[in-house]
Amino acid sequence: MLNVPNSDLARLSWQRQQQLQRRWLALWQSPGPADMPQALGRWWSSLRELLALPFDIARHQHAAGVRAGALPHSLLESQRFEQQLGLMERLSLGPLARNL
Repeated sequence: MLNVPNSDLARLSWQRQQQLQRRWLALWQSPGPADMPQALGRWWSSLRELLALPFDIARHQHAAGVRAGALPHSLLESQRFEQQLGLMERLSLGPLARNL
């Protein structure tokens, strides 16, 4: 398993947050009639990413727990966790869920 320093995880989380903020700001700019389909697509994509954020945080927390030794370092356990979390994501978000 890769040992990713906490600073790298923090940087990745910061970058993802910045991307979401830029997308949400772009959504509030009024598009012209020709830009409406693209604006709607960007809005849908941003909404999906925003709603998936708690599940991404759970994945990061699980990985941190494995690295810290609080959770078992097992591929089977990690696979079960991902399957359960993916199922919860698909059940709670429905058509807005990502296909991971």
